[in-house]
Amino acid sequence: MWAPYSASIQQWAPNCAIVYDKFQVMQPANAAIDEVRRAEFFRTGQARRDVVKGKRWLPLTRWVHLTEAKQQQLNQLFSLNRRVMKAYLLKESLDRLWTYTYEGAMLRYLKNWIRQLRWQRLPAFEKLAHMPIDHLDGILNYCRVKVRFGVATTTSPTCCSKLSGWPSPKPNSPLSGKPPKMGTLSDSCSEPENQIPL
Repeated sequence: MWAPYSASIQQWAPNCAIVYDKFQVMQPANAAIDEVRRAEFFRTGQARRDVVKGKRWLPLTRWVHLTEAKQQQLNQLFSLNRRVMKAYLLKESLDRLWTYTYEGAMLRYLKNWIRQLRWQRLPAFEKLAHMPIDHLDGILNYCRVKVRFGVATTTSPTCCSKLSGWPSPKPNSPLSGKPPKMGTLSDSCSEPENQIPL
């Protein structure tokens, strides 16, 4: 989502489509909910701050990944502050954007999500709403091109290191996995055994 990177891709590879995955939008959404949490609980008194202390990662975790005890703690946090609850629900609903396979439906969902922000009085999320609008083509390209970004992210350091001369990953690191066996250059370019030398 870095503007010089997008400009470079458009200049040097004009036929390529830039695709933004969920991580590139959800990471700023997590930063926005953290900003809301900090602003709200620094605004309140010391007693409420003590209740919230040590629970920074709770609103950043998806509901489906929380244990029952953590869900109860999060509900207690919501009972103390309604704006944090609104911010959490907005973040959770934004995650659903990547379940769409049709661009029109994805765009309609994003517009409705942005419309929900109108009366919430959450400046961090209003600022966040500009980011998907500015990078709409790359987000909609996710419907056209389903890329497994976990695989792409894992293999790109290995490929880039071999192309650019950077050192290869360490032997015991997770990036040092062997690629699938393919035909080697010596197999495909070897001369026939009974060829007459010139």
